[in-house]
Amino acid sequence: MRKLVLLIVLVMVSLLPGHSGINVFSVKGNKTLLNGQDFQVIGLRCSNSLYSEETTQDLIDHLDAYMAYGINTVSVFLMGSRFGDFKGYHEDGSLNSVYAKRLKRIIAECDKRAMVVLVGCLYWSDANGSQAKWDSWTQKEANLAVANTIRFLKENDFRNVFIDPDNEGMANRAAGFNISEMISAGKAVDSTYMIGYNNWGYTPRNADLALHFSSKTKFIPYIEIEGTMTNYLGIAKKWVIILTSMWVFIPKSKKQSSFG
Repeated sequence: MRKLVLLIVLVMVSLLPGHSGINVFSVKGNKTLLNGQDFQVIGLRCSNSLYSEETTQDLIDHLDAYMAYGINTVSVFLMGSRFGDFKGYHEDGSLNSVYAKRLKRIIAECDKRAMVVLVGCLYWSDANGSQAKWDSWTQKEANLAVANTIRFLKENDFRNVFIDPDNEGMANRAAGFNISEMISAGKAVDSTYMIGYNNWGYTPRNADLALHFSSKTKFIPYIEIEGTMTNYLGIAKKWVIILTSMWVFIPKSKKQSSFG
């Protein structure tokens, strides 16, 4: 009888609400896929969504509305971008649990909707005196930050993601961090996660995606994560930029994904 009761309890526990990754983002050749099917990335740049509980909830509350307009991807950074100034990493390269929990909520909610999340790691802006970065960091900590990000995603079974290790190569130029090494550090944790390269020039061999600043190549997918089709909105474009802090970006062609 005790064994039967124990079995029932175990079954009930297994049915308690929780998250297990549903959707899988991947790359095959020069195509992006979701669950093995062609996936055209169309998204919003929401890089400071981890700033507070309110900003995180605001993004979640609007996901359905964004989907109604064809948005299927959002970008969120662990380092606060442009005046966000929050430190998503501790000085040792480990994730700050406050921001990790917010990121977890966003990714889980996106996964329920078959949406993808660009998880951004380093945002090393010197132009505005960013407080999000750690000036004490060396290549070691930068590598650990990316590795720990992949570990966090793996432990939570999040597969509806791809990763930008260094926004616009800012840390590469300002601190000399080698982005290829950062990618390798992430791949050492789990090579099945798609990690992009976002810096001038062609991507290193270990990158799965060319992002934004990167040169386009016919061998791997290129995703413009901060751009839009020229004159897509015409004269209305300036009003859209004035009225919203999150811009909607449409693919430039059938071969290129785009969002920002």
